[in-house]
Amino acid sequence: MPRHWRLPGLARSRLLSRQQAVQQAPVLDAPRPRVEPPPGERAGFEKPVTSGWDVRVPLGPALDRLLSGFQPESMHDKWMVWAEDGNVSPPSPIGNREGLVSVSVLHFVRSRTGYPFAQVTIETKNVGEGARFTKIVWESSEKRVSNQTEESTKDTVLQVCVHVLGVEWRDTGST
Repeated sequence: MPRHWRLPGLARSRLLSRQQAVQQAPVLDAPRPRVEPPPGERAGFEKPVTSGWDVRVPLGPALDRLLSGFQPESMHDKWMVWAEDGNVSPPSPIGNREGLVSVSVLHFVRSRTGYPFAQVTIETKNVGEGARFTKIVWESSEKRVSNQTEESTKDTVLQVCVHVLGVEWRDTGST
């Protein structure tokens, strides 16, 4: 069988028609398996900076997509995102929240280098009652990330959430 010159190693019979591609496209609200951290040693932050952050996270499918993460399939997928669940802990001092809180940490890693870009702490108060980003740790090393500021890191994290994870922020009152 002849092979397509632009796709070395891929036979023409394996190329999908447009109709097949649409039929096989993932549905955003369908449950996805949770992305696991890469095996083995992971690079840590070289010069971490920690800042408080107070952003309301959408509930329902959006929160599920955040916690499911994203596994890159090729070098063109620039991000790997996964969540680590922490323990149930007392609420943070932000606002007047009562009761116990579930804490998760979202890891945003550049897939090509494996270097961490940011870690965002998500606190979820009682199932279905609300979730917030409460803290961000980001890389400030110029060798790893150039011209990185707190504001640009927060903006990039929100953009990755929208464009990679499919989370919409418009109705959340994010700050």
